[in-house]
Amino acid sequence: MTDKHRIKCVVFDLDDTLYPEREYCLSGFKALGQQFAPLIGVSQAALTETLIESFNQASDSRVFNRALENLGTDYSKELIGQMVEKYRAHSPEISLPQAAANLLSKLKNKYTLDLITDGFLPAQELKIESLGIKGFFDYIICTEKLGRKFWKPAPKAFYMIAEKGGFTPEECVYIADNPEKDFKAPNHIGWHTIMITAPKNINCKESLPEEYLPGKVIDSLEDIGGLLL
Repeated sequence: MTDKHRIKCVVFDLDDTLYPEREYCLSGFKALGQQFAPLIGVSQAALTETLIESFNQASDSRVFNRALENLGTDYSKELIGQMVEKYRAHSPEISLPQAAANLLSKLKNKYTLDLITDGFLPAQELKIESLGIKGFFDYIICTEKLGRKFWKPAPKAFYMIAEKGGFTPEECVYIADNPEKDFKAPNHIGWHTIMITAPKNINCKESLPEEYLPGKVIDSLEDIGGLLL
């Protein structure tokens, strides 16, 4: 990465970058247990624990289906749809790690801080609210508001941030966790890119084309301080 004194804008991803996304998932499973356990005739604990087991088995689109099958419960597409809706609309019990809060406070004194996050609404907005992070950022882009086609790796959100702040590409750095979608666009337009590979991240992948890879890889959010402060 270039001389940190040339950087003016530090842009973060949200999930598995500023907090462990697994915490959001567990919060959602708890909410589903509370609402749906009576409807399917099992205890709240049984449904919640089975959802967690299914998620641990594979964090794919069949987490809910697999959990209900493991419980021996008949289910319909409508029930799965209701569970998905509740999961995305629940108020998550998540918190910003103290290390992340400390880092953002220090960075805000030196840089413009912005946020780009993909994901369904209102889930992303509820995460931002629960984490209490709005005050750290000058500009927050939930790409769902732009339209699904503008989720990363589409470059639109990155161009919007640079244009709004009047930043050149070499003055911007994007910090995220998922090389399958996070770094292709900022790499292409000349931004600096940093990937966090914390063990709890659920999106770490390997064997991708070079254009998808970050300019620098670090082990945890705390390492940002050594690069930018």
